[in-house]
Amino acid sequence: LIAMMNSTTNVVLYEAPHRIEKLISEIVNIDEEREVFFSKELSKKFQNYYRGSAEKILEQFEQGVINPKGEWVVVISGKKQKAKALYVDDILAFDLQPKVKAKLLAKLTNKSVKEWYSELINV
Repeated sequence: LIAMMNSTTNVVLYEAPHRIEKLISEIVNIDEEREVFFSKELSKKFQNYYRGSAEKILEQFEQGVINPKGEWVVVISGKKQKAKALYVDDILAFDLQPKVKAKLLAKLTNKSVKEWYSELINV
């Protein structure tokens, strides 16, 4: 389960009713904020859907809002990758031609490419 939770792609599981609450408890222990989607009796007349954070779904199981009986399909959202920020100092440290640096710096700041280029060659 830990390996699946570290994946950046969505994971689909099929779970038996007597193990469903244990599964959601384990998901909460790993990442309580992870988005999950639970579907009971998928493709049947009385199908039900539950979507939210793992912690929220576990609370609904514990409070009896969700009845564990039935066949379950569980979709666990992929782990979100943290966006990496690029700063002016990072670009200045790169071993790039002044023209390329100037274009990158102009996109990050309010200065024009021309201003950055002249500043870079005069340093």
